[in-house]
Amino acid sequence: MNQFLHGLVRTVAQTWRCESPVLDIGSYLVKGQESLCDLRPLFPGLEVLGLDFRQGPGVDVKGNAQTLPFAQGSIQTLISMSCLEHIAQFWKAAAEMERVLSPTGIALISAPFYFHIHNYPSDYWRFSPAAFELLFAQANTRIVGWQGSAKRPLNSWVILFGKDRDPLTKTDLSHFSKTLNLNCAEPIGWVRRVAFEVLALAVGRRVFSPWLDRNFWELRAHGVAGESSFVEVSSKSPYPIQ
Repeated sequence: MNQFLHGLVRTVAQTWRCESPVLDIGSYLVKGQESLCDLRPLFPGLEVLGLDFRQGPGVDVKGNAQTLPFAQGSIQTLISMSCLEHIAQFWKAAAEMERVLSPTGIALISAPFYFHIHNYPSDYWRFSPAAFELLFAQANTRIVGWQGSAKRPLNSWVILFGKDRDPLTKTDLSHFSKTLNLNCAEPIGWVRRVAFEVLALAVGRRVFSPWLDRNFWELRAHGVAGESSFVEVSSKSPYPIQ
């Protein structure tokens, strides 16, 4: 979890109606990251259930994401941030997330692409935006996006909308993109930024793009009302949809 992803959760909560129960998969509050990983304050007044494979701070239900202990369609809001890479059979967890999500619900799932190995308990996978497109292709209404440069995204993410939820509109996307720009900022010190910019001029930007482009984002929205194909939006042209 980083500050950009924390802002992404906030943006989803501010853009679309989120209802109880809210299920946070991978909710264990790692020491030193409590302020980033604790998502409960982003859903005031809602019941939030934290699920993780181990007991500890932030965990209400000890369980396995590959066999979620919830009935089909019983979860209105599902969040899973930087967790899928730690699940050995991630495709089973993805299917379980879709199973428990209510037909009127919303889900936000993220995973890293360009990131070091981090063991909680193990680190198995990396996900490109195309991986999320494939993994959740059956969701007719979805938004697939990423943080950072297109060639080296730091994180990929997907928002899933239940089949009976209100249609996704261009107005939704416009509001979402504006709010993303307000909420999603991953700070980089000015000394490091200047150093990277100078080095990028000397040897090329590509190597330093994960750091220099960490506050850029792009998304591809499927199932937008009135559109026959997907709609693309990016932070470089954030308000093309009105």
